[in-house]
Amino acid sequence: MIADVVIAGGGFAGLALALALRQGLGASFRIVIADPTFAANARPDPRASAIAAAARRMFETLGVWDAVAGNAQPILDMIVTDSKLRTRCGRCFSPSRAKSSRMSRSPT
Repeated sequence: MIADVVIAGGGFAGLALALALRQGLGASFRIVIADPTFAANARPDPRASAIAAAARRMFETLGVWDAVAGNAQPILDMIVTDSKLRTRCGRCFSPSRAKSSRMSRSPT
């Protein structure tokens, strides 16, 4: 297959670009998205994704927000850490837990 564009990555950015190109340039513009998660033997990815307000507006403009809005939840708290996964949080910042905007030790 000859493509007009090959997009490396099928995450939010890659898929949004593919959709915008298709909507803007029409079905005759050939798009290939290269991403290993699209392989027949790929394992499911259980991670959650945070979608900021700007990304939501982009999804609304592309006409896809309604398809995911029912599964969306507000971000009520966020912890930013330099710790590895599955370890106790070392230096953390959490707006709802910190008394100031400085880094603080996790209470857990």
